[in-house]
Amino acid sequence: PCLETKRNLNSLSSRTCGRIFRLAALSSIMTEDPVDAEKYAKQMLQYMPDYKNSKNEGDLMEFRLILDKFSAQPLWRIGILAGINYPLMDLLKTYSYYATTGATFNLQGTFGYQFGITGERFLTKNISLEAGAAMAKYISSYGVKTLSDQQVNYNQNIYMTEIPVMAKYYFLKGAFRPYIEGGISGRFLFNSIEKSDAYGKYWFTNSSNSDKVLATFISDFEYLNFGIGCGAAYELKDLSVRMDIRYNQSMKSNLLSKFDNIKGYGDIPPEEKFSYSDDIDVISFNNISFSLSLVYNLKYKVF
Repeated sequence: PCLETKRNLNSLSSRTCGRIFRLAALSSIMTEDPVDAEKYAKQMLQYMPDYKNSKNEGDLMEFRLILDKFSAQPLWRIGILAGINYPLMDLLKTYSYYATTGATFNLQGTFGYQFGITGERFLTKNISLEAGAAMAKYISSYGVKTLSDQQVNYNQNIYMTEIPVMAKYYFLKGAFRPYIEGGISGRFLFNSIEKSDAYGKYWFTNSSNSDKVLATFISDFEYLNFGIGCGAAYELKDLSVRMDIRYNQSMKSNLLSKFDNIKGYGDIPPEEKFSYSDDIDVISFNNISFSLSLVYNLKYKVF
């Protein structure tokens, strides 16, 4: 009855279902029906994917040869991830209200973090599609130093949600599986964002040691970037532990060209909210991320 109606299998444990298909495969071998023997052996591996690592002594040699033709691996899995990130930020253009003209500007990134959830679906035995959502914090410091050695630092914390969709290619079939990956990622900033019809989106940051205000514009496309990376997974019985490194490249926008005609603060209309800022910077924003994830295998498929 269990072989004829899948509904009967649903009321049984995975181990019991696997034992049923094992007996059916052995029976088919004894009755010289190799087609059914392979079919039942594959179904057994769906319920007992680790069976090949702990075979029974009573298995027929023909049965073991059939099992060697197939490999069971996760079809769906879901898990959690956490890691660190490092922003690769370039200072494209700066403006200053200081009377001295020899001020120097610098932008320095430091390590932040991210954490979230992820899901993966295998399309073939080597290729999978992964999607997830993560909360990320990027940390950077913008500094201005005048000729009179006056130093003003603005500590910027950028919060965003990232939603990557990545294709992965796994190289090996054993417990240790290195991979490469590539895809796109959407991002949505949590910072309080202002918008200028003429110049685009920006946010304000207060100086860490004075009352000066910085207005920051991002010259990259805010919502989309491309990612490439590599990593490795170690497969356990029902879990997989993964570690990867990924580089994310933002799309460029035409924001920088909107500032070409601005030579100083006198060129900024007073109706612009950022016109009272002590400093204005225009930056590009890419990043490198390192993450560790733990995923649980929901369902298996035999290839």
